[in-house]
Formats: sequence, C-alpha cells, structure tokens
Amino acid sequence: MTAVALVSDIHGNIAALEAVLVEPDVRACDQIVFLGDALLNGPRPAECLARLMELDLPAVIGNTDLEVLAGVDPVAAWVRAQLSPAGLVYLAQLPLTLRLSAGQTDPANSQDGGQNLLLMHASPRSSFDLPLLEPHPLETTFLEASTDGELRTLFAGSRAALSVFGHIHYASRRILDGREIASVGSVGFPFDGDPRAAYAVATRRAEGWMLDHRRVTYDHEAVAREVESSDLPFASRSAAMLRQARWLPRPA
Repeated sequence: MTAVALVSDIHGNIAALEAVLVEPDVRACDQIVFLGDALLNGPRPAECLARLMELDLPAVIGNTDLEVLAGVDPVAAWVRAQLSPAGLVYLAQLPLTLRLSAGQTDPANSQDGGQNLLLMHASPRSSFDLPLLEPHPLETTFLEASTDGELRTLFAGSRAALSVFGHIHYASRRILDGREIASVGSVGFPFDGDPRAAYAVATRRAEGWMLDHRRVTYDHEAVAREVESSDLPFASRSAAMLRQARWLPRPA
C-alpha cells in the first residue's frame, strides 16, 4: 500500500501549512506532494516558499505562482518583492503535472499510466483552467459544473486511474469515462465555508487509488489579524476570506 498526502493552495499561510505537516496522518504517508499556489493573499509568502524548498517536495506550478513570477498584479508584485532569487528560480522550474507510479513521482509526459495517479494544479493543459466537477458548495461562484465534453478536452490524452487537482479551493469528484477526477481543498484559504486547513490522502490499494479528504484546525483568526496588520494590498479582503472561508471579489 502507498499513501500520498496531497497539499494545495497554501497562499502564504504558513500557520495552516505547519498545522497540516504535523498531522499524524500526513507524517505517516510515504510521500507529500504539493499541488501549486504556494503564495498570494497570505501574510508570509517567503516563509511558505522557504519551507517548501526545505522539504524538497515533489510539486507542480499553480496559477498564482505564475502570477508572482510575472509580478504585474499589485498583490503578486508585493509577494515577488519578498522572494529570494533562489525562490524565484524554484517556482520557475516547477512542472505542470506529475505522475505517481510505484512510489515514484515524475513529470507526467508519458502516455502510459492507466493505473497511475496524475497530479496537477488545475488541468494537464494549464494551471489556469477551470475543471468544475461539481458546483460550488456555497453557490457563490461556479454555479454549473463542466460538461463531460469540456472535461474530455481539458484532460485529453491524460490516462490515469485517478487525476487530482487543487485550484478551486473545495473538494469535488467526477467519474469520467470510467476514471476518477477529483479536486482537493485548500490548505491556506478554503472556500467551502469551513476555515480549517484542508488536505487529502491518496492511497493505492489492490483495488486501485482511494482519495480521502481531511481537515485540520489551526488559529485562522490569528492569521487574519496578521494579514490586517500587514501592508499586503487588499488586506481586508484576504482577512475576510480567511474568516468566512469563502472567495470574495476584490473591492473596486
């Protein structure tokens, strides 16, 4: 049996990340894989990136990681200014996807893998895609799920028993053409109404891959206060998202 902890969407929230890392279920896993979006919106982006680099986890690149590298958006520019050259190099070299087979992770560029675990931030095509397996649980965004045809386009050529992504900050699942696609919740900024840090454990058993979603309590209110006292652009929005555990639009 192989067990893999899947963590995604930390978004500069080091307290949530550390709470997940010390969980007994995570420590018992054979491996931890990061599914992208290390930075943006949280108060401690440099610390989060340094911790990921220290752990040397298999990882994929997320859409906000790419935004930080571009540094055009005001929040992304705030984050980028805090990162070391080594941190920027680390982000830039992250692959789009990983495939897990026989306990090893590799860039998912092979065409085999019918029994493998395929990992990405959003889709095998782009870190910015929106595979919507189920409508948003709070009905605040994403009111309609993607059609099977849309999902076939996003996951074309990506054969795997289980494909897992983050990006949308809530857990969801769909069986498509006999194979499972699932999203995991967010470590740092859940958008499902539950402020606890979210992660998942993928376990390979004789009958195939199984995915279990987990939650961890941490002091999210302290992080919200830290955001409010920072000079992060749109800090009040980030603090409100932490407290409400939902996506909120930026103020005009």
